[in-house]
Amino acid sequence: MTGCSLTVYVGEERVINLFPSGGTPPYSYDLLGAPSFMTLDSADRRVEVNPACADAGTYPGIDLLVTDTAGQAGQLVFSVKVPAC
Repeated sequence: MTGCSLTVYVGEERVINLFPSGGTPPYSYDLLGAPSFMTLDSADRRVEVNPACADAGTYPGIDLLVTDTAGQAGQLVFSVKVPAC
C-alpha cells in the first residue's frame, strides 16, 4: 500500500493516468471513498479530478484498487486537498 497527497485548485482539472504493469491483464479498477468531483474512467484508465469552490477541503482515505484477472490486487491510498477559492 502506498500513500500520497494531491492538491487540486478550483478550475484546474487534473487527470491521473493509470499504467498498471505485471500480473495478468486485463485489469479492473475501483475508486473507493472518493468525493463526487472525482470520477473513474476505467475504459480510458484514468481518474479525473475537477473540483468547484464548494468542494474546498481535504479528502483523506481515497483508495484506488487495481485487480488483474488472477485476482492479484494493488492499492494506492491517497488524499486530495482543494484550497478555498
